[in-house]
Amino acid sequence: MIPQKQTKIKPKNESVDYAEKKFNHQINKRIERIFFWSLVLFLIVSFFARNNFKSVKSPNSKLFNEPIRTELADSSPIEFSQDGFKFTLTPLYEYEMSALVVNRLDYTWFSLTRASNAFPMDLCMTWGENIRSGAYRHSSVNFRQDFRFCFGNWSRESNFSWAEVSNNHLVIEDEAIRKKAMSIVEGDQIHLRGKLVNVKAENMDGNLGKYENQISNWNSSVKLGDSGAGACEVIFVEELEILKKGNPFFFHGFKFALYALLSIIFWKVGVFFYEIWREK
Repeated sequence: MIPQKQTKIKPKNESVDYAEKKFNHQINKRIERIFFWSLVLFLIVSFFARNNFKSVKSPNSKLFNEPIRTELADSSPIEFSQDGFKFTLTPLYEYEMSALVVNRLDYTWFSLTRASNAFPMDLCMTWGENIRSGAYRHSSVNFRQDFRFCFGNWSRESNFSWAEVSNNHLVIEDEAIRKKAMSIVEGDQIHLRGKLVNVKAENMDGNLGKYENQISNWNSSVKLGDSGAGACEVIFVEELEILKKGNPFFFHGFKFALYALLSIIFWKVGVFFYEIWREK
């Protein structure tokens, strides 16, 4: 007689507990995946929505006014040094403006010359009747920036006016103002005060890059509504106020989604390497 192999039968309660744990594990995994991909989707949506200037529906009345240019109270040159260059700014006019940011380009990561680091960003902005009438929200109105120029497109039906648009090179010496300026995005309503200046940058350390000159000059436009090379305002910023963030929900939501995703990824990578180490 051949002895039969006995099969160990799990207690009923133990089988139920195992099935319940497996089910809960599957549910948790599914929730994790849904949460992760929801964050990815929201990150993509908020990346574009946070910079949508057309979503601004209640502009500050200060934006209805033209920039104010007045004679100088003090025309003394402004001098400072940065990144191996000495900068001499020749003031032309006192300048003050409130406007809507329709495009922004940060040059801190890809400037061709160290001298241009004194202009950390360019802001393309509009004001006046473009704001009052809501023309800036027309579907045909679009802007882009490249190589220190701002380019715009719109249809005749939009009633949008280029005379109420300017591309502004911001010269910022004060670190607190620079930090605030770097937080500006499209759709923000801002107020700034400073001086229109001509800029002379002279190399002081003798280390000239491929695209750098011993002396470089940037001159400011002093006329609103002009276009082409030399039409940009060069502004030495002395005061900067963000009157209202353009899309605060998506602006802060983008940061939350980005940091949350990075935290999840780092956590998963850490757990992965911990499991490898524990099995050794």
